[in-house]
Amino acid sequence: EAILNHASGMVALAGMAGDVKAIRNAAAAGNGQAVLALKIFTRSVTKAIGGFCWLLGGLDAIVFAGGIGEHDAQGRTEILDGLQELGISISSPLNETKASGVHRISAAESRTALFVVPAQEDLMIAMHVDRMARSDS
Repeated sequence: EAILNHASGMVALAGMAGDVKAIRNAAAAGNGQAVLALKIFTRSVTKAIGGFCWLLGGLDAIVFAGGIGEHDAQGRTEILDGLQELGISISSPLNETKASGVHRISAAESRTALFVVPAQEDLMIAMHVDRMARSDS
């Protein structure tokens, strides 16, 4: 369980901790393992988006959330690169803007809306605990 959940994926490929910012810095400094880890990660997400787009006949929206989705503008660009033929187009200025809360990053011509959404895991946990506490009464 420890190997699967904490020592595989980008950690194993990059040969360092699973901090994407550190992996990006290492890649920028010429670390080949870090470059490979980022390429494999972004390609796997791109393939998943392309697959869902094909299966569903298009997508209404793509939402980036969580640590990487919220804080890695370069990653969002790399993930969406090459999906323009599917009507998915990111706005570089909107993508690079540091904004709080939900914000749209899709270009005007994009047929698919693109959003960055703060995950707010702590709020979701509190809501679930509150609901569970109320149901036991």
